[in-house]
Amino acid sequence: MTDRRRWPWVVCVCRGWLLAVIGLVPSASGWGSETLEVHEVEAEHARYLNKTLRLTGRFESATGQTLRLVDSQIIFRLGKQATPVRSGMENVELSGLLRRDGERLTLVVEYLEPVPNEVKQFELRRNKVTVGDFGALYALSQWARQRGAWYADPALKQLAAAAYRESFAWEEEATARRRDVPRLLELAEEGRSRGLADRDVWRLRHRAIQIERTRLSPADAAAHAALAEKARSLLPGTEATHPVESPESLAGYRREPIVAYASASDELRRVFHRALWVDLVSRSIDLQSQLPDADLASLVRQCAELVPEQVALWRTLKLRVAKDRAARVEQLSRAEIVSLRDELIQLEAQDDARDLLAAWLATRRQKLDASDAEGAMQAARDYRELAGDAEQAADLYQQALRAAPRLADAEAALRELGYEKRGDLWRAAPTADARAARGENQLRRGSIEVGASEQDVLRQLRRPDRVARMLTSSGTLEQWIYEGPPVVYVYLRRNLAGGVAHVAAVRAP
Repeated sequence: MTDRRRWPWVVCVCRGWLLAVIGLVPSASGWGSETLEVHEVEAEHARYLNKTLRLTGRFESATGQTLRLVDSQIIFRLGKQATPVRSGMENVELSGLLRRDGERLTLVVEYLEPVPNEVKQFELRRNKVTVGDFGALYALSQWARQRGAWYADPALKQLAAAAYRESFAWEEEATARRRDVPRLLELAEEGRSRGLADRDVWRLRHRAIQIERTRLSPADAAAHAALAEKARSLLPGTEATHPVESPESLAGYRREPIVAYASASDELRRVFHRALWVDLVSRSIDLQSQLPDADLASLVRQCAELVPEQVALWRTLKLRVAKDRAARVEQLSRAEIVSLRDELIQLEAQDDARDLLAAWLATRRQKLDASDAEGAMQAARDYRELAGDAEQAADLYQQALRAAPRLADAEAALRELGYEKRGDLWRAAPTADARAARGENQLRRGSIEVGASEQDVLRQLRRPDRVARMLTSSGTLEQWIYEGPPVVYVYLRRNLAGGVAHVAAVRAP
């Protein structure tokens, strides 16, 4: 039979051992293995009253059996079994029952032991954090931040800030790999509220927008516009153009936006923000322009106002507007045609301008009545003034004369064009200038070709002003000289037996 009288002795002998392992076995009072910082207990002391606690704090002083911790209002009384206070203590860990003694909190210390200071504790805990475990590093950062605030300790605050930045970067990378746009934007806001530098906040926002951009439907104009608006609201510098000192940097950004952005200066990042916004807005405008009911004129204005650097897009849209107007050529007035022609020329669409004018003039001429002399006169003036087409103008002046014989203005205009009246017909006068001009036109059109007969040359030009001949072993080489302006040389070969000469070469020096 066991002698129950031995139990008190056993308890006394083992009391120290029990206290040594008390952190491993929860007590009946509800206190477990968690070590609490003294400031945490003081902040919510009501929930800890009459419970056995394990506390840690900074040692301040000891007087007799009373122990004081830095900035603590709790009175610590050393129990009989507590380890005596040692010299050189910085931080201590202790345990005991927390009670209220009148207006004051007291704790009878049953266990006391020196522990490493917070910086050393931080280093020990930091070494146990696995790379990439941002949750654990966040918790350590919070631990150091709280203690740095409680003790106004700059070293702890610096450690907390460094750990926070590192944990933040780990979470950013993990979130980006998941392509979790909402969480990236949340991180940016959380970081900003915690004092994260602006450029780091920009980086997170920019990365989120770039990820979202890759998910856009290539044909969704509204989605591109919405993302452009998000970029405008989140990234500074999108609303104004910025001088680009190095176009290569912008080209590099468009190739690898995340990589280029990471190392860019704040000024260059603003340039990148603008480029991103411009690309999104331009794509939206371009997609809108492809819709069947697109308001091209409005889109041209938007392009000019919002993204003036997109000259090629503006020109393309402007040209489409002009061509749409040109398609209704028969409805346009003379003033509108002139304006539209000039616009097309400014847009470097000279062929379209010429075709537009030709179509409008042809339409006007087709609508003329044979008896409308005044209409024929106006059409002739239009051909001369707008198209520089003297031949068509001359035909129209003659049409006016057929409708109104002896029309003085028509006759004067024909004479001005170099025509003369022979009987009842008007013919082009064979002036030197007219002949030279006709020869130049023939040469420009390339109608005098090598191999053409001398009759072809006479028919297409006229008789030469001078002829030079040189005998060769195979026949005669003739040089027909047209004394312009411009001067034209036509070389013909004639065989030994005579006969028809053929063109060997044409020169216009």
